[in-house]
Amino acid sequence: MKESLGSYMKVGTVLPMSFPEAAQKGDAFLRALQRIAEDDFFSVVEIAKVKDPLVRKNALQILTLSRLEVGFSGASALMEGRHNLNAFEEAKRREAVQVAIDAYDEAREMGAHFFSLISGPNPANHRDEAFALLVKSLREICAHAKRSGEIPIVLETFDCEIEKRCLIGPSSDALRLVNDVSKDFPQFSLMLDLSHLPLLNEQPAESLRILKGRIGHIHLGNCVLADKNHPAYGDSHPPLGIPGGENDVDEVADFLKTLFEVGYLGEGRRPRVSLEVKPRPGDDANAVLAGSKRVLLEAWART
Repeated sequence: MKESLGSYMKVGTVLPMSFPEAAQKGDAFLRALQRIAEDDFFSVVEIAKVKDPLVRKNALQILTLSRLEVGFSGASALMEGRHNLNAFEEAKRREAVQVAIDAYDEAREMGAHFFSLISGPNPANHRDEAFALLVKSLREICAHAKRSGEIPIVLETFDCEIEKRCLIGPSSDALRLVNDVSKDFPQFSLMLDLSHLPLLNEQPAESLRILKGRIGHIHLGNCVLADKNHPAYGDSHPPLGIPGGENDVDEVADFLKTLFEVGYLGEGRRPRVSLEVKPRPGDDANAVLAGSKRVLLEAWART
């Protein structure tokens, strides 16, 4: 592609993945956020809940001055407390809904442009019942969003059997879910991550075609699937192109081409596409982030 990357997409990064230490301390979080704010390659940064009100205030100042768009992970709050939006026990389901709503309210405080969620675990039995409960929970969260100042909500699909073991899941199930919820809440859509599709045993191009018109956000990442003894096996988001990994320049380029084919990318549109890549123990986080940017640029040149 001869035109610039920034003419067709707003590139982001998932801050707690790019800089894992940012999830541990307020000062580390602010340093990492400042690092992204100073890098004009990025137009979007994805963050999670910040407990300290003063840190949130300082972060909001950085975000406002740098004009970064904000994605907010409600999924992180759900995973941290092992909350389940499709729990069979009503009290646990309602607790998970409240955790998501509290995270949504913080997202509004931080000026978020979108808010992400994750389904609960994939049960061994009664999947249809779990699916219905998830729909109920998402409708309740979307109704709160509609009342309180609507931020688009995206639900990210994850593996069902390998690591996260989520209900959603396969693209066919994700399509059924988004069709159901978005009937009354059109701001609800899906997030697709290139790193999760091999873990679902799905071809990325086919998944994109199945979910055409229903995708609200994209992540670009890597995974290891072939070797169960590999230290990065599963959903660990290792650097793109590592030996034994599933995704490198060619796979990212093919994914971008299909994003054009299904209309997510296109003339006059600048949707969000975020890198979600995590340094391994001993890796330099800045070097990994720089490498991820170069993979995206090389893939773009081949698109």
